[in-house]
Amino acid sequence: MTRGTSHTTGGGRFALALAGILVVALVVTASVFGHAAATPIEQAQAELATAKPPATIFAQTKSTKPLPTGPKYHLSYIHCGQPGCTDVSNGLAAAIKGMKLGWTYTVIPTDGSPQQVQNGWKTALRNGSTAIMGTGFPVSYFAQQLKEARSRHIPVFNGYVLDKPQPGFYPFGGASDVVTIGNQMAAWVTVKSQAKANVLFVDLPAFPILAPVHSSFMKWYPKYCPGCPVDTLTLALTDLGKDAPAKIVSYLRSHPNVNYLAYVYDGVGIGVPAALRLAGLANKVKIIGESPSAQNIADVAAGRQEMTVAQGYYESMAAAVNQMARAFTGQKVNLSEMKLAYWAYSKASPPSWRGSGQPAVKNLYGQFLSLWPK
Repeated sequence: MTRGTSHTTGGGRFALALAGILVVALVVTASVFGHAAATPIEQAQAELATAKPPATIFAQTKSTKPLPTGPKYHLSYIHCGQPGCTDVSNGLAAAIKGMKLGWTYTVIPTDGSPQQVQNGWKTALRNGSTAIMGTGFPVSYFAQQLKEARSRHIPVFNGYVLDKPQPGFYPFGGASDVVTIGNQMAAWVTVKSQAKANVLFVDLPAFPILAPVHSSFMKWYPKYCPGCPVDTLTLALTDLGKDAPAKIVSYLRSHPNVNYLAYVYDGVGIGVPAALRLAGLANKVKIIGESPSAQNIADVAAGRQEMTVAQGYYESMAAAVNQMARAFTGQKVNLSEMKLAYWAYSKASPPSWRGSGQPAVKNLYGQFLSLWPK
């Protein structure tokens, strides 16, 4: 009888050793470069996992001078006429109060048109402003007024724009911040639809800052959801609150396979949930958006809107007010310290995440006050 034996040649031992090395290498590669091995939907899930408010304020430079307080400091805010700008205005007022500044604060209303914006800047230059702020409209709308403000050494802050900084002119919340919005929106649609989304993206080119939101969504959506259909419906500023619901419903009726509406800005969707309900489409199409107003927050709570990318209006405006105080005291204004934070807000999120009505960061104003000498 012959006993069975195990026999490995030198070449066989080498092959086994090489195979072992390759297996180890693959494991290490998968560990170090895990994202490369992740499926598109797993990458979208990873993006959503980061879509939450920051725990503290972004890194800030400490002041070397006392905090400027009292009514002689006068901030004028030129309102863009949209609900999001009301949240900005509320955030500015809350920061002035929360930091115990005692500044004079004036809101100048406009409808966002170039002529009214220009008139708003003229008013701000007449009313004794020591700082002026606007949001959403480009510097081309008020170039002459900006020149006058600079000649009078009035610092000008402009949020949610693509303009470049100039001496005395401090733009913030530009493309590098808002691209996060499109990424989070694309990730949400992919994960919630299990990569079976058919999206109508509703665009609003009237505000240049929204262009990077649109382009970011169009960049990430096909990566997270390969082969998923998407189309764009472009609206004019004059459509908002008037013709927008009818135009969106008309598109959906002629494209019955669409199951997601993605707003480039939540203001385009005012009145849309009611229009969808009347058209019998409320249960067929889910809605997501960004920069919510109180109405959008109510829609999320009631299930009429699935998600919105909220932003830290209160956090961002406190950071802007902090930099205004630096300008008033002759210190360097740090644009990078007015970074904007965005996160996904849904019915399942904590109330503090809504971005409207209260800060998401605890002890927000105390954290900014700690930057200034007692």
